[in-house]
Amino acid sequence: MRFELLDGIRGLAAVWVLMVHYGFSDSFRSMFPLLHRLAKQGEMGVTTFFVISGYCLTASAWSAMRKNESVTRFLYRRVKRIYPPFWCSLACVAAIPFVIEAFSGLKTGVYTPPSADNPRYGFLTYDVWHWLRVATLSQAFYPSDQSIGEKFTSINAVYWSLAIEVQFYVVVALALACRKRMYLVLFLVTAASAPFALMPKAYRHGIFLPWWPMFAAGIALYYCLARGWTPARVFGRYAVAASGFGVGASVAAFVGFVAFGGECSHQCFAVCFALVAWLLYGSAGKSLWWVTKLPRVLRIAAGLWPLLGAMSYSIYLIHGRLQFLVDQLVRQVVRSNSITRDVLVVCLTCAACYPFYRWCEAPFFKPRSKPQPSPVGASAELLPDQGAETGSVLKTRIREVVNK
Repeated sequence: MRFELLDGIRGLAAVWVLMVHYGFSDSFRSMFPLLHRLAKQGEMGVTTFFVISGYCLTASAWSAMRKNESVTRFLYRRVKRIYPPFWCSLACVAAIPFVIEAFSGLKTGVYTPPSADNPRYGFLTYDVWHWLRVATLSQAFYPSDQSIGEKFTSINAVYWSLAIEVQFYVVVALALACRKRMYLVLFLVTAASAPFALMPKAYRHGIFLPWWPMFAAGIALYYCLARGWTPARVFGRYAVAASGFGVGASVAAFVGFVAFGGECSHQCFAVCFALVAWLLYGSAGKSLWWVTKLPRVLRIAAGLWPLLGAMSYSIYLIHGRLQFLVDQLVRQVVRSNSITRDVLVVCLTCAACYPFYRWCEAPFFKPRSKPQPSPVGASAELLPDQGAETGSVLKTRIREVVNK
């Protein structure tokens, strides 16, 4: 069985990250102040990525151990999923500024090439070694007074999380090498990383340790479900009431983290998200049966849920630059200070990521022709391992949801 709720959540997490980088109109901010504040908490989308990645990568490692797959083969498949689409995105984000200026030139009659004076275009001054560090994601370790995110801002700010994700892969691969002691190794790493999560300065470097507890929350989620520790088994006939209370308490805690902030807010959100996912397993999360009860219009929208999840890595990789190009085109037909423009830019940016997903991401993983057994049916890994569904498989699932 698939934990299908996570498929769409990773897509929503990518859109959440998109919104934190998008400049909403004054009309939207004044009419929906709370919604705007929530949108600007989009960094929590990266935290969501790490949690689901912990869940799914643990599932993949457990599957690899059952199949007696070699560690190098396991790591190769993970790296293959993250680097080729990432390299394609490098070409896209470097080319889009020139496309934007070309459209501006059509309107003004004068083409002005992008300038490195713009902080977002600092990549124009990169030398060969700088490009090599970015392409290998080793830029995260380059000695600098900048934070890990600032080290990638001149090309694409979101790349820092890929550098952390690759380190997660290596750690899990090393744990997999210990076979039956895999969970023990992961537990020891989690224990060692806990102090770093409380050190603000630790987040300025490229080492994975301060972010590991977020990843560990996903590992814990998989561990519990793999052993059958579901809400129904733990709470019995009180499972629904306990789940409702737990979800409500987690939402209240999240509101508190947003209100008061703090260095541990992301860590606490990761725990709350993993808890909510666990509470929803077996009801709304294990399968999307509840979608069939919606009106047809909403079912059509819900039918895009698996596609949004499958595209989440593509959206995450190129939205930062692509949104400016989409915004430039939308401004030609709607007022710049309007909510319509905000909705169109966000929706069209996501839609415009589909060609990248289709030709630059999907070719690097093979769809499964037959469902593979798994203790909890983990479907896909978050940031790079987006899923095993593409093309006709996705279309079939969407069609089934809409027609039910």
